[in-house]
Amino acid sequence: MSPAAPFRVIDERTDGDATVFTVVVPEDCPFFDGHFPGRPILPAIGQLAMLAGLVQRVTGSAMSLTGVDGLKFHRHVLPGDQVEVRLEAARVGGTARFEIRRDETPVSRGTLRFELEAGG
Repeated sequence: MSPAAPFRVIDERTDGDATVFTVVVPEDCPFFDGHFPGRPILPAIGQLAMLAGLVQRVTGSAMSLTGVDGLKFHRHVLPGDQVEVRLEAARVGGTARFEIRRDETPVSRGTLRFELEAGG
């Protein structure tokens, strides 16, 4: 299984010190279960899971998310949405600034703190 599962990465490119992904959030994504009946939205934990998978993809190592600083939510992510995820400096290790956008509008942003797993 891909580190970004259950999300589908359809594009990946480098932009300076950032990696930019285009990600599709499938309509049947398990994170929508219970959030919320009749009006599903991707909860924060779903966004963090997506980001953790993308950090693993960039670093090539398994990792543990240890915290999130300055987290701001601006807009919901809905079933079937296509989002752009920008991870800055994830290759350095330890932290990665991120921004998730949908249709050029910010969805969320902040800084992930993580530890790469030994031997990963």
